[in-house]
This record gives sequence, structure tokens and C-alpha cells, in this order.
Amino acid sequence: MTIYFSEGCWDELIEQERQAREPAESRLNPTQAGIKVGQYFINFRYGPDLPIFGEILDYKTLGIDEEEQKYINESYEQPHMKYYRPSHAFSVACPIGEYGDVHLSEIDVIMGKDLFDFYQENDWVKPLERK
Repeated sequence: MTIYFSEGCWDELIEQERQAREPAESRLNPTQAGIKVGQYFINFRYGPDLPIFGEILDYKTLGIDEEEQKYINESYEQPHMKYYRPSHAFSVACPIGEYGDVHLSEIDVIMGKDLFDFYQENDWVKPLERK
């Protein structure tokens, strides 16, 4: 399936992306910007009742073949992707996890593997919060 955009529509889409990206980049702090591949995080994007737990992945190892890896590399090396990282994220709403991107400004906590494993073993909630 091919999707066609008129020039004005495409320009509008690019402008909307820029308007969302620039404020996010201005909120970025050095700790968020310094997160490394293999580190774990919590994102409170949906509030404290639905924390998102994730691991930062290495985009240079995501492709299933050379052609796909080339496409992934080129995508993540675009200037607008500077502060996005691939991740594997989990929550009570999606306990098996899903793959996607996280903007570094959305990372609220960087944590170690032990704490990540603790939450995973407790179905992504604090044990005292279980009902």
C-alpha cells in the first residue's frame, strides 16, 4: 500500500513533529541524555498509576539481515532521531512487553537490573500495591 501526501500536508506533518520535538529536547537533562544501551528506566508518561519500565536497546543490532540493519541505522542517524532510543518496554497494561522508541526526555528514572528484575517478578507493580 502506498500513501501519498500533498506537499502542504507533508510540510504540515513535518512541522507538527518539529513542534513536539523541540520542547521535549529543551526538557532533556544530562542524566537522561547519558543513558546507555543495556540500562533500564521508568517512564511516568501516563502518570504514577501506569509506570512504563524499559530497557534501552542497541539500534545497531536490531536488523534481521544486512538490508534491514542498513535501513535501521539510517533511520536512527537522522537528525530528528538524535534523542530517541529503541527500547523494550513493559507495564501492567503490557506485561509481555513491546518494542518501540522512547524519547530521552520521557525517562524519569534510570535504574539497575536488580530493581528492574524486582518489578518484573512482581508483575510491574510494587508488591504492597497488589490487591
